[in-house]
Amino acid sequence: MPFAKSSDGARISYTTAGRGEPLVLSHGTTHSWETWEDLGYLDGLKDWFHLILIDSRGHGQSDTPGDSSAYTMALQADDVLAVVNDLGINRFHLFGYALGATSGFHLAAREPERIKSFIAYGGDPYPPSPGYVESISQDLSYMRNGMQAWVELMEDIGVFNQYPNPAARKERMLAADADALVASITASLENPGVVDALPHLQMPCLVIAGQQAGGNDVARRAANELPLADFVSIAGIGHAMVHAQTILPYVHAFHERFGVISGDHQYA
Repeated sequence: MPFAKSSDGARISYTTAGRGEPLVLSHGTTHSWETWEDLGYLDGLKDWFHLILIDSRGHGQSDTPGDSSAYTMALQADDVLAVVNDLGINRFHLFGYALGATSGFHLAAREPERIKSFIAYGGDPYPPSPGYVESISQDLSYMRNGMQAWVELMEDIGVFNQYPNPAARKERMLAADADALVASITASLENPGVVDALPHLQMPCLVIAGQQAGGNDVARRAANELPLADFVSIAGIGHAMVHAQTILPYVHAFHERFGVISGDHQYA
């Protein structure tokens, strides 16, 4: 896999697939680019987009610094820019899940002219709420005990059930750098948010949340504060990333509504 060098020198791993306009896929904490493939997003999007799948810093094949200062939202936005610049791409679509959505809001606030459309699934543009801080503190207590403890927790709550190859997903998770993930999660508690920027973001946006997730109301608020946004609340799911067959119908409808693709899922 190729690497791009970010603003602080960190190496950011990425891969590409498909044809069409560029679409960056930015995953959540403890994931890697392979999650987009495992859960059907790559196959569901590659016929209509040139997909750019990034391993966020601290994950996958990218560098894994051990200090939380290396995981600011500003640096994670820089990572996406480093990759698209490495590919010679100026404007692109962006689809982020969880951490990828949160850092995506920061990127959209800083470089709005470069983002043609933005999908935020399971992430928001606000500073951490007390509920988030409590939840993250619980996550950190598991993560500090190593990846085996985290995998056992994920197994207990059924996260792996939807993966076509659960063993492969567990193996990747067990191989992750727990210290880097702790640093990344800790840094998220210092996220300043980009609330003031929301009314000025003119790109089409889609904000997706699961009805069983604690951030449903926050996601709705974000969509209401964006000038050109759709909001989707999906019954029966929580925060955990779900298979593309649940999410992509809303993504395709959004892209059709704003003219990114035509009704037969070909470019307009």
